[in-house]
Amino acid sequence: MKPFLFLTLGALVAPILSHAQQGQPIRFGLKAGATLSTITGPGTSDYPVSPLVGGVGGVFATVPLGTAQHWFLQPELLYSRQGYRFIYSSIDYKSIYRSDFVKLPLLLGFTHGGFFAAVGPQVGYLVHVRNTYQNRDTSPNAGASPSIVESANTNLDGYQRWEFSAVAAVGYRWQCGAGIELRYTDALFNQSHNGLTTFRNYRDAHSLSGQVQASYLLPWH
Repeated sequence: MKPFLFLTLGALVAPILSHAQQGQPIRFGLKAGATLSTITGPGTSDYPVSPLVGGVGGVFATVPLGTAQHWFLQPELLYSRQGYRFIYSSIDYKSIYRSDFVKLPLLLGFTHGGFFAAVGPQVGYLVHVRNTYQNRDTSPNAGASPSIVESANTNLDGYQRWEFSAVAAVGYRWQCGAGIELRYTDALFNQSHNGLTTFRNYRDAHSLSGQVQASYLLPWH
């Protein structure tokens, strides 16, 4: 976890200090939104995988580049939940896989007339999982009409903790500082490494998500 924290602080502070010395205005802001995520890749088409709704929120800084200030650098520090659902109706089985990440996007953007677009890499670190499973009770005492039983697992063993992905975003920001954006994130490769598997039943799958984010640039800088 320590290397991630150093990377986060370095990415946030370095461009800010550099441009602060040049006297360019740097703005800080807050953001929050909703995420619709799932997984894709080998094996996912064989079983009924469906998307999961989650949340995202955090802080960001907007650093203007150049005198025209159309280009900008935007480092962010976010907390995001993603995952997917697995439903097998014929045997009354359902599972929900939730993963919580601390994420650091570092975006290069262009803005004009309030509209903006940005792209860049993102590093994520898995901090928590909660997988829930629901199925019919098959014990000898279940009777003729077995009830639905639920279990949960929060063990991080067997999960790849780091995630590397690409981000693309488009949106609009009003002069008051409020903004809205649509964002798409796709993991650059599957999350299996040295026998570790983020998605236990889909060893070669990778995550992707769409987000709607609302943000606000603070009036001070």
